Amino acid sequence: DEDTDSTSGVFDWGSTAALGSLTLLLHPDTVSKEEIGSLRESLTSVADLYADFSENQGYGIPYGGYEQKNGYRSYVWGSNSFVVDDAVIMAYAYDETQDAKYLTGIVSAMDYVLGRNALDFSYVTGYGEHSAQYPHHRWWAVKENINFPKAPCGVLCGGPNSGFSDPAIADTELVANESPAQLCYIDNPNAYSVNECAINWNAPLAWVTGYLCEQTGGIQVGQESLGQQLQEPLKASEIPDAEIIVTVPDGVTAIGEQIFVKENGYVQEVILPESVTKISKEAFYRCTKLSKLNIPEAIDSVGDNAFADTPWLKAMLQDTPLLVFNNILIDGTSAKGDVVVPDGVTSILGSAFKLNEDITSVVIPEGVTSIGEEAFQNCTSLASVSLPNSLEIIEANAFANTALTELDLPKSVKEVGDAAFINCKQLPEVTIKNKNLIIGDEAFGWTSTFTANGQYSYIFIHNPIDTFVVNCYEGSSADTYAKDFQLQTKYLEGGTGEDRDWGDMNGDKKLTIVDVIMLNQNIMVGAPLTDEAKKNADVDQNGKIDETDSLNMLKAVVEIITLPV
Repeated sequence: DEDTDSTSGVFDWGSTAALGSLTLLLHPDTVSKEEIGSLRESLTSVADLYADFSENQGYGIPYGGYEQKNGYRSYVWGSNSFVVDDAVIMAYAYDETQDAKYLTGIVSAMDYVLGRNALDFSYVTGYGEHSAQYPHHRWWAVKENINFPKAPCGVLCGGPNSGFSDPAIADTELVANESPAQLCYIDNPNAYSVNECAINWNAPLAWVTGYLCEQTGGIQVGQESLGQQLQEPLKASEIPDAEIIVTVPDGVTAIGEQIFVKENGYVQEVILPESVTKISKEAFYRCTKLSKLNIPEAIDSVGDNAFADTPWLKAMLQDTPLLVFNNILIDGTSAKGDVVVPDGVTSILGSAFKLNEDITSVVIPEGVTSIGEEAFQNCTSLASVSLPNSLEIIEANAFANTALTELDLPKSVKEVGDAAFINCKQLPEVTIKNKNLIIGDEAFGWTSTFTANGQYSYIFIHNPIDTFVVNCYEGSSADTYAKDFQLQTKYLEGGTGEDRDWGDMNGDKKLTIVDVIMLNQNIMVGAPLTDEAKKNADVDQNGKIDETDSLNMLKAVVEIITLPV
């Protein structure tokens, strides 16, 4: 049947025969066994077509459009409606066969309309960080007239259309650039050929959403490229005093951002399967009744504030001031005094110590590679921090508004985020050993006073500015940064900080235990070293060779640290 091709899908507003076939299939007592068999075969063959589209396209879309002469595939008016229409067909095929490829295709269809697409854009109003706001509608026309309401959440817009069939989109560069089909969209109320909405488009969206809920016990599941992601539980806010126990299905690997934001006053317990490896930012944030939660052993990624303001977190912190799961330091807000982060920790979560005014120093062990956003922000008594040679990333505002008096960034640090050390007013200098360090905006700045227009005025440092010193290599990124802000620089020994064969004593361009022995012989009995070896031996770059260099070389041999330190 020509209605089953990839151009428009199996049914639409003008082609409804397939809906009649589905009706007969759902009422087998009204037709013969032979006819039922024929209907099932027809259903699965069409569903196979859509599943193949989904499997073989970059964004897993069960819709192919049509092929143009130039080899591009083009999309038609209302392409998103065909995506969800095709998902309906795959749902019935899944009911008939229980073949998982159909369920995967349905999930991929929903992922596409909700934002996993070439535009990183959700075509459903109000759902997603970047979602449609201005569908073509006579009443939801706030952009045209502020006296009209904005579109409610949940409206499916028509989607990409290669035909450029209205003046609004026809007047864009998309036409001149001969843009690929998936890019042929603008969120404009006058772009009716791409942003129209219709009841027969929203109907399959609602149907497929409900269908997926039924398949997963009341929890909507979407699929990411790395697995399945829990999106959001059923809304229960209309149920007085409701308490929800959520059992996440096996196979889900990631818990999305703020999934319980609508139910944060109702969720009492969440049971996670062992398949979960990622808990995203603010996943359980302010779930004020969440008292029971298991953490799977496979968890290797936790987002900022994932458990903040929950009874579960409060109870966990009663047993230990430093909450660590699977080598991730999640929370230290109840710690006091001098803090030593446990060995084995590999990352410190964003906001882990935020607003803790009781800690005075922190020792971070080797093995930690990242310090999350706002990890120590507003720790106003924190005067000292020891950073490991394994550290690579210090995220934005990590040490903002602390009382640090010294700062030595190891060479291993590759990036310092925006405002990472903003408002550290007791900090007289910073030592930066990585000649290519990426330094974010106002990384060492501080906010002063409001200007006349109500905006913050930013000054690099206030100690005052003419006494602040950047210790760095000449010609390095830090040197450029200092010059841009008219800061004093003091160049580190070693010229431009070029890479050396650190620890190499015998000239073989590598570090082994033999090099450690040679350095020890030099230190203890004065065994000779070449001038190049002496330069390589100063692995802590303090201008002298001693037992500390030997110890650091030994640590590097057994891969505890990297050189230089």
